[in-house]
Amino acid sequence: MADDWVTRLLAHLDPDNPWRHLAACRELEDKSLFFPVRGGNTHREALAVCHRCPVIAECLADALSLNANPEGIWGGTTRNQRTPMRRWPMASPEPGHP
Repeated sequence: MADDWVTRLLAHLDPDNPWRHLAACRELEDKSLFFPVRGGNTHREALAVCHRCPVIAECLADALSLNANPEGIWGGTTRNQRTPMRRWPMASPEPGHP
């Protein structure tokens, strides 16, 4: 079931986004690691991959930009950790910064 969810979720993210080519999880064959079953503890392994990833912030930003809070580990966070973040106002860039 996680594979169906992963496929649908990834369809919402731009596969050509440059940061995705640098993601630490990209080369992992078993992406189900990032979609742990309730009560399981594989999320720790997924978080370890995230915390050594050079594009963790970009991944989190993409997860937070979706209309629905995605299942699984994104940007080094669990769905429960992202829930309150989704209510935070997005920061506006300072004048003169993109």
